[in-house]
This record gives sequence, structure tokens and C-alpha cells, in this order.
Amino acid sequence: MAFVSMQSPPGLVRTPMTERWFNDPAMRVAVLADSPIGRAAEPEDIASLVLFLASDHAGIITGAVYPVDGARTAHSRCEFIRVAGKSREMRA
Repeated sequence: MAFVSMQSPPGLVRTPMTERWFNDPAMRVAVLADSPIGRAAEPEDIASLVLFLASDHAGIITGAVYPVDGARTAHSRCEFIRVAGKSREMRA
């Protein structure tokens, strides 16, 4: 039996703990404004990846990180900096 190390760091996930953020319209807008896909993950989004990784279909996958963050990781590679009233793109 081999030991496999995989990570699935989630972004914002809609749970009972975060539900109050989504019930407040102003907070919902603020929380989702930073989401490249415009929504939070559902617990099922995380569970689907974990189920796949635990299945025989992922038997050859080892030592990987799968961000389940609605493209936040990919989107954060570009930062926008406001300089003298103009935005310019800075690549990481």
C-alpha cells in the first residue's frame, strides 16, 4: 500500500458558517466581488474532487495540489495596481 499526499485547498465555500454572508445583500456583493467566476463553491464541489481522487480513476495521481477556489489562484497571478488614476497590469 502506497501513501499518497494530495491537497485540495478551497476558496470561499458556502457552508452554515458562511451562510450569513450570503444572506446579507451588501456582504454577498462584497464577498463575491473577488471571485473570478462570480460564485462561492458548494460543499459538493469539494466532495466531487475528493471522490475522484479517492477513486480508481485517479490511481496514477500522486503528490498534487488541486485548488478548488473558483479560479482565484489563477486570477491572482495578475494584480492590478492603480497608479495616478490609471490601472496597469503587473504580472507575478
